[in-house]
Amino acid sequence: MAANTWFAYAESHGIDIPKAISIWEDAATKEGEESRRVVSAAGITIETP
Repeated sequence: MAANTWFAYAESHGIDIPKAISIWEDAATKEGEESRRVVSAAGITIETP
């Protein structure tokens, strides 16, 4: 469900699908703080281990 929310948000904010996938994948890494910030704008929180 979070992925659907993210992709709907990305599409409505002019982020193309390849870029949205890249941001989503980066957000799941320790180094992806900026991507997590972008994803959080869609109301999604990603916690890394």
